Amino acid sequence: PHPRMCVRRIEPSRALGTLEAREFDIVLGEEYPRLPVSRHDDIEFVPLVWDPLEMVVPPSYDGPLSLRAAAERLPWVMEPRGSDARAWALGMCRESGIEPEVQFESDDLLVQVRLVETGHAIAVLPKLLLDSEEPKLQRVPLPGGPTRLVFAACRAGTSIAPAIRAVLLALSRAISREEATSRFDGPPAAGV
Repeated sequence: PHPRMCVRRIEPSRALGTLEAREFDIVLGEEYPRLPVSRHDDIEFVPLVWDPLEMVVPPSYDGPLSLRAAAERLPWVMEPRGSDARAWALGMCRESGIEPEVQFESDDLLVQVRLVETGHAIAVLPKLLLDSEEPKLQRVPLPGGPTRLVFAACRAGTSIAPAIRAVLLALSRAISREEATSRFDGPPAAGV
C-alpha cells in the first residue's frame, strides 16, 4: 500500500543481485548491443523500450557529420570505465577504426549533455534523454541504428504482487500509453 522509492546507480549486472538479496523489489536497467545482461531463472525481465543511441556534437560544430570526422576534431565524454555504456561506445568506435580520445568521464548524462552543448566534447547518448531534455546540439544517427534495451526486473513470481504490478504498469504507461494495458494483462514473460 505504501511503496517507497530508493534510487541508486548500480551497473545492471550487479543490480540484479540486489533483487536476489531482497534489497530492492524492482530494478530498472539497460542493456547495450552485444553486451547482454545475464539472465537468471529467479528474475523476471520486463522489456520497457528499445531506445536508439545517437551521436551528439556541439551546436557550433561545422564539420562533416560522421563518427570519424567528429572524433578527429573533438574529444569524447563517456561514462566511467567499467560501465556497460562505456564498453559499448568504445567497441563501437573501435569497430569503426577510431580510437576515441576520452577527455571527460561522467555517469551523469546531463553533465555529458552540457559538455557537448558548450563545445567541449562529443558523446553517444540515448534518444529518450535527448527527446526529454531538448538540448541545443546536433544529433547524428549512428551506423546500423544501435539501440539499448531499457528493462525492469523483479524476482520471479512477484510481478503479480499489487505494489510491484502497479509500478510496472506506471512505468509502461510512462513509455507508451497504447501498449500499457495489453502488456500487463497477465504477468510479464520471463526473459526478453
